[in-house]
Formats: sequence, C-alpha cells, structure tokens
Amino acid sequence: ARRFKGKSAENYFRFLTESEIEPTNNGTERQIRPVVIDRRITQGTRGDAGMRWCERIWTILATL
Repeated sequence: ARRFKGKSAENYFRFLTESEIEPTNNGTERQIRPVVIDRRITQGTRGDAGMRWCERIWTILATL
C-alpha cells in the first residue's frame, strides 16, 4: 500500500473511472512482440549504427 502514495497515486487506478484506458498492457505487449522476437533470433546488434538501423526498420514495419 505504501507504493501507491504520492502525487501520481491517482493514476494507478485511473482505468476504473475512465473506460478508454485498458486495465492491462496486453495491446502494447502484442505490438512490440515482433521486435522482441527478431531481437532474440538475431541476437541483437553489436554497435550503435546497427541499433539505429534496426530501430528505423522496426518503426517502418510497425507503421505499415
């Protein structure tokens, strides 16, 4: 109960009063799943340039 104190405490249960907010993050988890699987299969990148390239490709694919 102590962790729900503070100035943002009301945000923890906002989904109870606002129907447009989902109580879980399942939608977001589903959206990033292809990226996580690709990163696991390819074992990530070795440098900053490769990381930036992958970020761009994943962003493009996610917005198609």
